[in-house]
Amino acid sequence: MIDAPGGGGKVPLQANNIVTYGEDGTVEIRNWEGQIYTYLDPSDHG
Repeated sequence: MIDAPGGGGKVPLQANNIVTYGEDGTVEIRNWEGQIYTYLDPSDHG
């Protein structure tokens, strides 16, 4: 579960919530309202 940036709420990391996973470590996730948020995976930028 992650807290989506910009007030997107908590989103479980399940296959149906992940829209894309970029090579640069960005993840686009969809919350329960269907809104899409871009999240930077901190493990790729440690």
